[in-house]
Amino acid sequence: MSNNVPAYTLASVPDPVTVLGIRLQPFSLGHYLLLKRFGSCFVASEQVELSISDLLFGIMICSMTYNQFNEWMSEQNWFDENRFFKPIARRIRKMPFFVRFPWFHRFMLNKWENDMRSWSNEIVKYLNKTENFNVMEKMGMFMAYIKTGSETPHYYIEKEGESDSGGHWSHTVLTTLTGKLGYTHAEAINMPLSKALYDFYKYLENEGCIKLFTEEDEESLALNTKELANA
Repeated sequence: MSNNVPAYTLASVPDPVTVLGIRLQPFSLGHYLLLKRFGSCFVASEQVELSISDLLFGIMICSMTYNQFNEWMSEQNWFDENRFFKPIARRIRKMPFFVRFPWFHRFMLNKWENDMRSWSNEIVKYLNKTENFNVMEKMGMFMAYIKTGSETPHYYIEKEGESDSGGHWSHTVLTTLTGKLGYTHAEAINMPLSKALYDFYKYLENEGCIKLFTEEDEESLALNTKELANA
């Protein structure tokens, strides 16, 4: 892809991402909230150990929009673990990656019904024996998907606020998009998070709080970063 594509364009129309044969939706604020709600290690505030179950559940969430996932969840009694994990297991079973291991399906389904994490080590051990499969590589792909989908524009601070808000950044972004920029809740929660953040910071620039980098600023930053890397 051309390096001349404007950053806002890339944020608005991100490159497609596929992990374990599953095409993911552009990472959105809704995806972030769902991953946070279910305690995913991929959005943890502190450094934690990642697991294959976190990866599979993350793929599960991000293969749908926020609204689609909630509609799907509303059909399940997800406070009952047995009823919650069975449909997830059935969906995971349909992944093209697992079609190569038909004998593995029943084993995986039973484990998901009882305890999602109890079989994660066994899956890792099996997949590590599979030719050309690297668990850490797949986790890295999913982490890169989240990182790229959460990128913010570079900016200078023009006006210091009198006090820091006690609200979470996700709430601030959502209420700004819906309360100030005219997006519906569905639009704000499902649009690419990178676009949501670019629109949020543009609003702050319009309010005189920050000044976004110009193309010259970006080129200077890239040059300085390259020089530091080669030092």
